[in-house]
Amino acid sequence: PGMDGIEVLKKLKEIDPNLEVVIVTAYASESSHANAITLGALEYLRKPFLMEEIYELVERGLRKRRSKKMGKKDSGPMGPIH
Repeated sequence: PGMDGIEVLKKLKEIDPNLEVVIVTAYASESSHANAITLGALEYLRKPFLMEEIYELVERGLRKRRSKKMGKKDSGPMGPIH
């Protein structure tokens, strides 16, 4: 409450820089899209969207997380995903 998606993204990345975050919005702009990606969002998705897009993003996020995990043993403050 009281924060937009970009602010939430910043807070989440402070807590866990490795967390994969997808911004979902009805009010997309090119500058906010670029800002979200620069700040580490996995994707910036505009409403309406297809469920297939969500499934693909979840898969992409999991692949990215797995590849990071393979590269290092320390999986961050939230611990390993099994």
